[in-house]
Amino acid sequence: EQYGIDYADIRAAGLRAPIAQISVDYLAPALDNDLLTVTARLIKAESVKLEFQYFVHRADQLLARGASVQAFTDADGKLIVRPPALLLDCYRRWEGLWK
Repeated sequence: EQYGIDYADIRAAGLRAPIAQISVDYLAPALDNDLLTVTARLIKAESVKLEFQYFVHRADQLLARGASVQAFTDADGKLIVRPPALLLDCYRRWEGLWK
Protein backbone atom coordinates (compact mmCIF):
# COMPACT_ATOMS: atom_id res chain seq x y z
CA GLU A 1 0.00 0.00 0.00
CA GLN A 2 3.02 2.29 0.15
CA TYR A 3 2.28 3.55 -3.35
CA GLY A 4 -1.47 3.81 -3.04
CA ILE A 5 -2.98 0.56 -4.25
CA ASP A 6 -4.01 -2.50 -2.32
CA TYR A 7 -6.41 -5.36 -2.80
CA ALA A 8 -9.20 -3.49 -1.03
CA ASP A 9 -8.92 -0.76 -3.71
CA ILE A 10 -9.03 -3.38 -6.45
CA ARG A 11 -12.14 -5.03 -4.96
CA ALA A 12 -13.82 -1.65 -4.35
CA ALA A 13 -13.39 -0.92 -8.07
CA GLY A 14 -15.31 -4.14 -8.83
CA LEU A 15 -12.16 -5.88 -10.00
CA ARG A 16 -10.10 -8.90 -9.04
CA ALA A 17 -6.40 -9.57 -9.68
CA PRO A 18 -5.85 -13.34 -9.71
CA ILE A 19 -2.33 -14.70 -10.06
CA ALA A 20 -1.78 -15.95 -13.61
CA GLN A 21 1.89 -16.87 -13.35
CA ILE A 22 4.50 -17.19 -10.63
CA SER A 23 8.14 -18.28 -10.58
CA VAL A 24 10.99 -18.43 -8.10
CA ASP A 25 14.71 -19.18 -8.30
CA TYR A 26 16.26 -20.36 -5.03
CA LEU A 27 19.94 -19.39 -5.05
CA ALA A 28 21.03 -20.00 -1.45
CA PRO A 29 19.29 -21.12 1.75
CA ALA A 30 18.09 -18.83 4.49
CA LEU A 31 19.06 -20.04 7.96
CA ASP A 32 17.32 -19.89 11.34
CA ASN A 33 17.34 -16.38 12.80
CA ASP A 34 18.61 -14.77 9.56
CA LEU A 35 17.52 -11.19 9.07
CA LEU A 36 16.13 -11.09 5.55
CA THR A 37 15.13 -8.21 3.32
CA VAL A 38 12.35 -8.81 0.80
CA THR A 39 11.94 -6.29 -2.00
CA ALA A 40 9.04 -6.24 -4.46
CA ARG A 41 9.21 -4.16 -7.62
CA LEU A 42 6.21 -3.41 -9.83
CA ILE A 43 7.12 -3.53 -13.51
CA LYS A 44 5.26 -1.15 -15.81
CA ALA A 45 3.39 -3.36 -18.27
CA GLU A 46 2.00 -2.44 -21.65
CA SER A 47 -0.90 -4.82 -21.19
CA VAL A 48 -3.53 -4.99 -18.47
CA LYS A 49 -1.69 -6.81 -15.70
CA LEU A 50 0.32 -6.38 -12.54
CA GLU A 51 3.83 -7.73 -12.97
CA PHE A 52 6.13 -7.92 -9.95
CA GLN A 53 9.74 -8.93 -9.41
CA TYR A 54 10.82 -10.10 -5.95
CA PHE A 55 14.25 -10.29 -4.34
CA VAL A 56 15.22 -11.87 -1.00
CA HIS A 57 18.57 -10.82 0.49
CA ARG A 58 20.55 -11.66 3.59
CA ALA A 59 22.83 -8.62 3.93
CA ASP A 60 24.39 -8.32 0.45
CA GLN A 61 23.72 -11.92 -0.60
CA LEU A 62 20.82 -12.61 -2.96
CA LEU A 63 19.07 -15.76 -1.70
CA ALA A 64 16.09 -15.90 -4.04
CA ARG A 65 14.44 -14.02 -6.86
CA GLY A 66 11.00 -14.42 -8.29
CA ALA A 67 8.27 -12.95 -10.40
CA SER A 68 4.50 -12.92 -10.56
CA VAL A 69 1.90 -11.79 -13.05
CA GLN A 70 -1.64 -10.94 -12.07
CA ALA A 71 -4.43 -10.41 -14.59
CA PHE A 72 -7.44 -8.18 -14.03
CA THR A 73 -10.94 -9.62 -14.08
CA ASP A 74 -14.34 -8.32 -13.17
CA ALA A 75 -16.09 -9.68 -10.09
CA ASP A 76 -17.51 -12.56 -12.18
CA GLY A 77 -14.07 -13.63 -13.42
CA LYS A 78 -14.32 -12.15 -16.92
CA LEU A 79 -10.89 -11.03 -18.18
CA ILE A 80 -10.43 -7.24 -18.45
CA VAL A 81 -8.65 -6.32 -21.69
CA ARG A 82 -8.64 -2.52 -21.41
CA PRO A 83 -6.77 -0.80 -18.57
CA PRO A 84 -9.20 -0.08 -15.75
CA ALA A 85 -9.38 3.49 -14.43
CA LEU A 86 -7.80 2.33 -11.17
CA LEU A 87 -4.66 1.14 -12.99
CA LEU A 88 -4.43 4.24 -15.20
CA ASP A 89 -4.72 6.49 -12.14
CA CYS A 90 -1.93 4.55 -10.40
CA TYR A 91 0.30 4.75 -13.48
CA ARG A 92 -0.15 8.54 -13.52
CA ARG A 93 0.76 8.82 -9.82
CA TRP A 94 3.75 6.50 -10.22
CA GLU A 95 5.15 8.14 -13.36
CA GLY A 96 8.28 9.46 -11.63
CA LEU A 97 8.98 6.11 -9.92
CA TRP A 98 9.48 3.85 -12.96
CA LYS A 99 13.00 2.73 -13.63
